[in-house]
Amino acid sequence: MNCCGIDPGKKGALVCLNKLKGVCYYLSMPVKEGEEILDSKKIKNFLLKTKVDLIFLERVRGRGGWNASHVFTFGNFYGQILQIIDLMPYRLVEPKTWQQLAHNNIDEKTPKEKSKKAFENMNPFFHGNLPDGVIDAFHIANWGNYEYTNGFDKSWNFEEWND
Repeated sequence: MNCCGIDPGKKGALVCLNKLKGVCYYLSMPVKEGEEILDSKKIKNFLLKTKVDLIFLERVRGRGGWNASHVFTFGNFYGQILQIIDLMPYRLVEPKTWQQLAHNNIDEKTPKEKSKKAFENMNPFFHGNLPDGVIDAFHIANWGNYEYTNGFDKSWNFEEWND
C-alpha cells in the first residue's frame, strides 16, 4: 500500500511512501507565486502519479497568537487540500496521534526537534537537509503505514517530486 502523509500549511509538504519501490517521494507544499493559494494541479498530479492508496491528512486547528490573516490563510490552504482529496480515500490524523508514535523515546525539547531526531534515527543513511514540513509529512505517512500495514519500513530512498 502506498501511503501519503500531508502536513498542511504554507511550509507543509506531501510525502508518498511507495513500499514496492522503497521510495519516499516528497513535494513541498506548492504555493502559487505571489498568491495565497495552493497549486492544486501539482498536488493532484503528485497524488495520482505516485499511485497513492490512502492519504493521511493532519487534522489541525488555529493556534493562539496567530493573527486573523494567518488563521484565514491557513484555513484557506486546509480547505483547498480537503477539496482536492475529497474523492480519494483519506483519514484525518490528530497531531498527538502520529507524534506519540514518532517521538517515542526521543529526548529533544520541542516537537520540531523531536521530529527531526526521530527522522534521523529512522533514516540513518539519509544525508541531507529536508524542510520541517517534509519531515512531519513523512512521520504522518509512516504512522499510516504502521497502522494499516502493521509495521515500519526503515529503509527509504528519498526523491523530490518533479513533474
